[in-house]
Amino acid sequence: MLFLSIYTFYYSWLTLSWPSTEGKISYIENNQKGSTSAPKGPLFTVNVTEAFYTYTADDQDFYGYTSINSSFNKSKNITVYYNPKEPSESTTHYGINWSYSLTFLLGSIIIGIVAYLWHKKLYP
Repeated sequence: MLFLSIYTFYYSWLTLSWPSTEGKISYIENNQKGSTSAPKGPLFTVNVTEAFYTYTADDQDFYGYTSINSSFNKSKNITVYYNPKEPSESTTHYGINWSYSLTFLLGSIIIGIVAYLWHKKLYP
């Protein structure tokens, strides 16, 4: 979890230097995603709305997808941030995503404390 927290923070930080361009939503899809199947079906399901978008960078057309909220519509233009070294790599989420980074970091700390206390209990 700590690695994921650091990776998420680092990747978000990298996007701060990425240029932006205008993109267009080409397709919106509502999916119901579930956990690993149990004998009687998925343990839980989540409704996810994904938007597939197109954008132009370095005179080439690219596409990407992102999770969106219901306020987006197909005719809406969006801001796309792309990696200047690899223009096919893009995101619609700009900057540091504190909620993901802090969530994973907090989870790592909690796991570390529990592991320490468990180890201390087994080996006093």
